[in-house]
Amino acid sequence: MTERGFELLDVGGATLDELVRAGEFPRAMEATVRMTVPLHAVQVEPPVRPGKFVIVGLNYRGHAAEIGAELPSVPQFGYAPGSAVTGAYEDVYLPDAAPDEVDYEGELAVVIGRTAAGITEEVAWSHVAGLTIANDVSARDVQLGRGRVTADPQERVALAKGFETFKPLGPAMLTPEETGPNPILRITTLVDGEIRQDTTTEEFIFGLPTLISTISRHTTLDPGDVILTGTPSGIGMTSGRFLTEGQIVEVRIEGIGALRNRVVRKI
Repeated sequence: MTERGFELLDVGGATLDELVRAGEFPRAMEATVRMTVPLHAVQVEPPVRPGKFVIVGLNYRGHAAEIGAELPSVPQFGYAPGSAVTGAYEDVYLPDAAPDEVDYEGELAVVIGRTAAGITEEVAWSHVAGLTIANDVSARDVQLGRGRVTADPQERVALAKGFETFKPLGPAMLTPEETGPNPILRITTLVDGEIRQDTTTEEFIFGLPTLISTISRHTTLDPGDVILTGTPSGIGMTSGRFLTEGQIVEVRIEGIGALRNRVVRKI
């Protein structure tokens, strides 16, 4: 992706998702550019179709402070289904079952490139395919056990964060070599052009190798799985400013680009 458009690489017809799952993502770095097409001329798919999302909570100091939570001593995480993924410029649907408290969470996302099970922090980065952008859209009333959708507390995170289109992902992916295991990147979330979240990953409580290693000791991470590394302060829940129909949510991370999704009701 450049200012002129998207560069289509000669990788034998394989998609980025297929390269990641086959452990052949480095092929994309070595491929020649076949052609460049304008930004408006393509439909941008998610870089991968995850088997699962791993959702890390309370990983920014400011976010912990805004909700009055103590800093965790170990990473906290849950899961959401891969079926919630959508593209960087596609619509996000307000679900019929829970349309009233839908919230945004701009996040740096880690895409797994090699199977990781019980790995150490020292080798964790070698299991990464790249970094991209995510919006961890969440139905807060479901997450907190209110409203028309209720569930056991253990299941609420997956339900609240697993609605169709609730995981915009993309538009591009940085390689591990481009960032290193401890990147300091600015992340900004805007709603209708108003900045709601704005900080850097220097505010992380747990770094990326720690997150990957810890998660791998509880569940096997497969190629194509995505770890959402936590969100900064400024979420809608703390101010009561939830998303409504017609709004535009944009999440920017320097060096990667921006998600830009319109909030709609599904017809």
